[in-house]
Amino acid sequence: MKKLLVLMLVVVLVSAAFAKITFWTTEVESNRMQRIRALATIFKAQTGIEVEVVPVEENDLLKQIPIAKNAGTLPDLLEGGIEPMLLLGSQNFLDEDLSTKIINDFGDVYNGAAKMLSNGMGKYYAIPFHAWVQGIWYRKDMFASQDLGDPVTWYNIALAAKVLNNPKKGVYGIILPKKADAYAEQVFTEIALANGARPIDENGNITFNTPEMIEAFRFYKELGKYSKPGFTTVLDA
Repeated sequence: MKKLLVLMLVVVLVSAAFAKITFWTTEVESNRMQRIRALATIFKAQTGIEVEVVPVEENDLLKQIPIAKNAGTLPDLLEGGIEPMLLLGSQNFLDEDLSTKIINDFGDVYNGAAKMLSNGMGKYYAIPFHAWVQGIWYRKDMFASQDLGDPVTWYNIALAAKVLNNPKKGVYGIILPKKADAYAEQVFTEIALANGARPIDENGNITFNTPEMIEAFRFYKELGKYSKPGFTTVLDA
């Protein structure tokens, strides 16, 4: 079976054996796609290797891989989050040997990031190349005008969301994802972890009914009262 290399730095793959590379990316926003396609054009000019950039929604990634496998159209390169990479790696979709060689040869990959992609047996499922901050971005001037404390505690976050919420003027106290997608998972995970909640314990048991997890769900629901009505996604933020 054709195996995938999860990598953005395609320059390491320069080889006469490649006439064309198919690259799937979950960076589907138009401005990001423009940049990626521009980089692909530059890469072709430098190497003669064409890169076909295929946007795939993050929520559809794990659905599309089996379809592509059955059709014999798996990509050469794949960009995505850690969770799907670990799953694909455990199912033998990814080229662990090549990923491991690149990480070892490069020699300057942050060990903490690489460990998160380890197969547990001295090799790596994929190559880390970027990360982002999962945080709260807020208007300090608006907080100061209402004498609100920085949103560093649950109490401060909930109070600010309530005080600043003014739907009649098109202002909402907080932008909170409420659609069943990867973005909502990312945001809720931060809240759950902050409360000491874990979806799975050390023995592999599902623990969604712990007091900490229930409290996190209730807090998330409370914040939802001050968010834009309906389903909101990363585009609303």
